[in-house]
Amino acid sequence: MAEEMTTSETAPFPAVIGQIEQRQLMARIISTGRLAHAYLFVGPEGSGKRTLAIEMARVLNCPKGVETSLGGCDCHSCTSMMKWRHPNLWTIFPLPALKLGEKEEGKASDEVHNLLLSQLAIDAYTPLRYERTGKILIDHVREARKKVSFAQGLSGIRVLFIHPADAMNEQSSNALLKLLEEPPEKCLLILTTESTRDVLPTILSRCQQVHLTPLPRGDITEALILAKSIEPTRASTIAALSNGSYTQALEWLGEKTEEIASDGLEFLRSVATGNVGKITELIEKWAAEDATRSELKGRLDITSLWILDALTVLGASDGSPQVPLRIHGSGQNVARMAERYGASRLIEILGELEEAKLAIDTNAMQTLVLTTLSIKLKRIFQS
Repeated sequence: MAEEMTTSETAPFPAVIGQIEQRQLMARIISTGRLAHAYLFVGPEGSGKRTLAIEMARVLNCPKGVETSLGGCDCHSCTSMMKWRHPNLWTIFPLPALKLGEKEEGKASDEVHNLLLSQLAIDAYTPLRYERTGKILIDHVREARKKVSFAQGLSGIRVLFIHPADAMNEQSSNALLKLLEEPPEKCLLILTTESTRDVLPTILSRCQQVHLTPLPRGDITEALILAKSIEPTRASTIAALSNGSYTQALEWLGEKTEEIASDGLEFLRSVATGNVGKITELIEKWAAEDATRSELKGRLDITSLWILDALTVLGASDGSPQVPLRIHGSGQNVARMAERYGASRLIEILGELEEAKLAIDTNAMQTLVLTTLSIKLKRIFQS
């Protein structure tokens, strides 16, 4: 069975505070002298799977050697790798399926693929979003397998990056198995996924797994302030919304975070008062067709922050040390909530919000999860 490693990336932003833990992890992997031929990076969206992959490819191909490269290097090889344009790097992404009558498929696929690489070159955490996302097909894997096998004359380590591995169908997964079972010399495969349950067991058994955890909220806040020049209060709110995903945080930049925080409070109020119309409106808004699991969990996280702030107010009234509230300007609202519902009910509500997030992780229907949540919370509010 493949070995497993775990990392919680505490400093994952290359333009801001470096990639200290990623480099420590890679140093640990490489120093064993037993570099696996295939790795599966497992973790939530925006936890750093892509940055770790490209950093590993960069270090292994740096002509100055691993020890020098781990400390940071701007040689031609490293620069090319960070731009996702190195000759030793091949990438596979799910590309959009074309409708009848659209331009020739190969050319269109290349255009989308190059666009994705350009986005990653700017920021490896960038949200990779495009319409009509398809699957990774058997032809994609066969073509990459052929290129990797025929490029054995290149110096350095050839890296095939597949993101995400769960986008492969059964045929493309089986095609990849041939490469995993008989890998060419000096060839490294790096796959990513949010969950191992969506990857074939035969793939899992042939990869060493590296598990990444959600990023700490404080690190996301700091990165938004330093890298994106976001005002600290708003950066803190966005970090709270992001559910440990810097990719999600970047998506929230274009949103009205105050409105999202207000929606969380409105959801709680509507459930408590039995306002069915408003509950239905918010559920439809939160579970829209284009809403990702990470986005919905972010909304539930911000809803939880109102409850946590109410508990903070209760703690302060009991003589506990005062701590800052998590949502800017939430004082009066959470004070009323604290007084009306008390600690035991608020803690019970927090538990239901966490259960809802777990249900979302199991791919449960989002509308059903939110409807069930509203029923459970109403029962608690009115108990």
